[in-house]
Amino acid sequence: MTALLALLLGLQAAGCSGPADDANEPNDRVEEATVLIAGAEVEGAFSPPRDSRNDTDIFRLDIDGEGPTAVVVTLSGGQTQETMLQMGIITPDGPERIMWPVWQREETTGTQVLRGTVGGPSTLIVVLQGTKGIYTLSALATVAE
Repeated sequence: MTALLALLLGLQAAGCSGPADDANEPNDRVEEATVLIAGAEVEGAFSPPRDSRNDTDIFRLDIDGEGPTAVVVTLSGGQTQETMLQMGIITPDGPERIMWPVWQREETTGTQVLRGTVGGPSTLIVVLQGTKGIYTLSALATVAE
């Protein structure tokens, strides 16, 4: 019984909340970002660590095109109105390595959409921060006209 209790306490200390954990975890840092595939949906869940009210989930979308690429990122799910959605671009020589451009934002009940354009091969970083709930994230990338 003592070994089981120690194991459970160890999992709690590591931020694991049990079977309902997000299959994309760990993805709380850029180095752990879950890969997004353009046109595909990813389901996730916020599972805040015991010492925090929020969980941060980070995704990456690799853009290979040489010319301008239009990107649309859509977040939907039960708690999206209370979820922070940001988009960043990894830059090879920037002071912080991530640039946070202001993209066009649209919000409706249960959905947030970010639209923008990148200039060439890039890695986009999608940052979500929320307290609870299951969400769906998708991204589209097309040649900009």
